Amino acid sequence: MVLPKAPLHGMKKWLQEYEHAHPSADDLQTEIDQFMAHFDSERKRKEKEALALQDQPDEDGFVTVQRRVNRRNVAHAGDITATAAAASTLKPKKEKVLTNFYAFQQREQKVKELTKLRRQFEEDKERIARMRESRRFRPY
Repeated sequence: MVLPKAPLHGMKKWLQEYEHAHPSADDLQTEIDQFMAHFDSERKRKEKEALALQDQPDEDGFVTVQRRVNRRNVAHAGDITATAAAASTLKPKKEKVLTNFYAFQQREQKVKELTKLRRQFEEDKERIARMRESRRFRPY
């Protein structure tokens, strides 16, 4: 007579759950390879279907316009034409310098500008007063 296996308890149960939850690297790699092969074949099949249906009228006689993606050849991506090289040299990138990034810096800058304007105004008032005293002031 065969006795049924007793359920695992404690550490043995945890180890078994861990082993089932985390497959080995080889098993995982084979599963990934199978998935990617299936994904690639499915993508190629959909592209072939899209190319076959492209510019074909449907049952109502309308042609569905589809966006065509122009994929560049990666082998020639490093080649730069003379016009592209000249265009890249014409526009040098400007370096952004963040002045007055924080709010308190902006407030301080405004206060400095106001004090500068007030000082200039007072200097202009004094200069106009001196010109009046010398009677050379002719505003019009």
